[in-house]
Amino acid sequence: METNNTKFRWLSTQTLVNDFKENSVTESLAFKYVLAEFLLLMLATSLSIQSPPEEVGMWFITTVVFMLLVAVGTYWCFLANKAGDNQDFTLRYVAFNFVVSMQFAVGYGALLIGMIVFFPLLENTAFMSESGIDPILNISLMTAALGLYYFLIARHIKSASTKDVVEE
Repeated sequence: METNNTKFRWLSTQTLVNDFKENSVTESLAFKYVLAEFLLLMLATSLSIQSPPEEVGMWFITTVVFMLLVAVGTYWCFLANKAGDNQDFTLRYVAFNFVVSMQFAVGYGALLIGMIVFFPLLENTAFMSESGIDPILNISLMTAALGLYYFLIARHIKSASTKDVVEE
């Protein structure tokens, strides 16, 4: 039976926060989040492979920066969970990772529509040359997006704590 509480679970961090507080996130639901996140990552990877990097050096730098951001972001989320009730880190991390990813996907769709409309206006400017977006700008945008992404995940993990945390 689909209740109003579960109907929009896949896009609602607040529903997930409430589910964690009520201790109602099952292993079955966690598996669904893991599977969905895996499929989302596979889709993103296959899309990026279709556009091979033109410069191996910049590709390597971007990859290293991305890996460092993911490692730091994951550790940030771990610390947020530790500051709460220090329980169910993996379950919370995977579940919120998926929900925030879905929220970012919706935002990315809106961004793509905006880019289709405004991209021609950016040609031959400081932001974009004939070869595409400036690599430094690209890394900066990736850093900002991942910073926001992990900030949101860490915040929701901390919110899902069953222990009341007093901010200092």
